[in-house]
Amino acid sequence: MDRDAVIGLARDLARPYRLTPPRERSGGRIGAFAGRRDGHSVDFHDFRQYQPGDDLRRVDWRGYARNGQLHLKLFREEVAPVVEVHLDASASMAAYPGKEEAVVFTAAFLFETAVAAEGRPVLVVNARRHAGNDFRSALAAVRFTGGAVPAAATPGGPGGAVPVRFFLSDFLFTDGLADVFARHQAGSGGFHPLMFLSASETNPPWRGQFHLHDIENPDVGVDMVVGADAVRAYKERLHRHSEGLAALAARFGTSIVRIDAPDAPADNAFFRTLADRLFRERLVSSR
Repeated sequence: MDRDAVIGLARDLARPYRLTPPRERSGGRIGAFAGRRDGHSVDFHDFRQYQPGDDLRRVDWRGYARNGQLHLKLFREEVAPVVEVHLDASASMAAYPGKEEAVVFTAAFLFETAVAAEGRPVLVVNARRHAGNDFRSALAAVRFTGGAVPAAATPGGPGGAVPVRFFLSDFLFTDGLADVFARHQAGSGGFHPLMFLSASETNPPWRGQFHLHDIENPDVGVDMVVGADAVRAYKERLHRHSEGLAALAARFGTSIVRIDAPDAPADNAFFRTLADRLFRERLVSSR
């Protein structure tokens, strides 16, 4: 399935869902998240003393009648939720067609459900931000050719908003991993790492003599015999790595959602199952 078709299918399958906000919806008309600044929503925040030039419509006149002191009622600014989808664009993310399609589908699905939640979705690839209508076109044009360690997030969101962050990666690296988690979690209203692995990455089927090369550094390779012992050792290392990721995620108050994808191009049944999985993980909810 070509990438535009995957993105279109995500739009169709996302219709029953909306992004689940990390907090209860506040009382204003727009936005599921409260900003950090004072504003004009209906959520009371605090009082402060009146200063010349302040808007008289915000004066607490009942309080003035009681104590003769002029104070302003402050309300929490409401902003449409910023939803950042950070995409690991390293070459391993496209090592298998099914894995690449699962990643693209998930990013597009999160875009659609964020829009349904009156949000402002942003795709972040190689530290570049693509918002609004640019999200889909940037996703369709992503080239998975980067190195092993993806660029980390920049703390905080635009305009005082507290963003919800999703990080889509296979996490098949160790250098700088804790820093990546720390920077994606910092200044966010929720951080959700999603781990994508293909069937062969989970359970290598090969046996025999092979020349193996690093997909992110083709000049690095090794000749080796892949037998049952080698596969067993690999699976043990992957298991320990996954346990370490789970512990690291717990340190930052979140959990890893693992997505197992096929090697070959995926079919519609897989994508329907993936949409249901995101719902069961409570990343999205019914509209």
